[in-house]
Amino acid sequence: MLISYNFCEAQNQINASVSAVAADDKPITDFYGFNGQNIISGNVTLDDPDFLKKLCDLYPATLRFPGGTIAMYWDWKTGQFLENDISSNSCLWSKDSYDNSNFTPNTLLKLKSFVDKTGVSPIFDLNTITSDKYYQLAQLYEAASLNIPIKYVEFGNELYSEKLCAFPYVYPTPTDYGNEMLLWNDLFKGNSGGNGHFPYLETAVVGSIHRTIYDPNKEPFREFNWNNEVLPIIGSGPSTIDAVTYHPYFGGGIGSDNNPKAIYNVQNPTRSFLIPNTALLGDVGS
Repeated sequence: MLISYNFCEAQNQINASVSAVAADDKPITDFYGFNGQNIISGNVTLDDPDFLKKLCDLYPATLRFPGGTIAMYWDWKTGQFLENDISSNSCLWSKDSYDNSNFTPNTLLKLKSFVDKTGVSPIFDLNTITSDKYYQLAQLYEAASLNIPIKYVEFGNELYSEKLCAFPYVYPTPTDYGNEMLLWNDLFKGNSGGNGHFPYLETAVVGSIHRTIYDPNKEPFREFNWNNEVLPIIGSGPSTIDAVTYHPYFGGGIGSDNNPKAIYNVQNPTRSFLIPNTALLGDVGS
């Protein structure tokens, strides 16, 4: 018998509910979590004991792995960045901004240790830019072989953006992205006949938070029109895409990490989700 000590075994489960029109509340058990983007600098790794102990004080239910933008350039086998982009030298990504001589790879074995010690459910942010659906499916199989829960998947990160030219290079239009993600979804979850590799997997596509009225000086049309093209597509496949991810970026108005309001919010987990992008929580929205 294998017994694994859980650093967070005394944590309380945070429950929330979401209301829909003319529908009963639906409980959400995996409500509050963290973005793996925060573990890519310095020598912090997912299995660092001090990191785990401090994280457990915040009662996480999920971990987004490996993170946001970095996931689009991530090789799950090595637990670190790919060296090259998919197109030309004119479309290089921002790898240099993440380089650190002390960086330690975060492999699936490290994720396994993290899951065992915290009890969180990973949200796998799949590499839909510099990888393919079969290599990403292999990641889920490898994770499952390690007894890592396979519950949640995101199909990419902020692919509406034009800041990294690889995104429109791979998906010239939002429609291209939506149609391709139907293929990924059908491979992973299966069609209505139940032939999928992970039929109970819950999947999500990228959504865009945009302005009500298009202003070319403030956002590209690709971003403004993203939902109009993607959302009608995701309901047209033989298998169901369960969710859409949105990344609202806003300041918490908190300032210093010695601010009493920031400390109160972090120490009260039901309020912590109100303060993204602070010095205390890092870039949780990337």
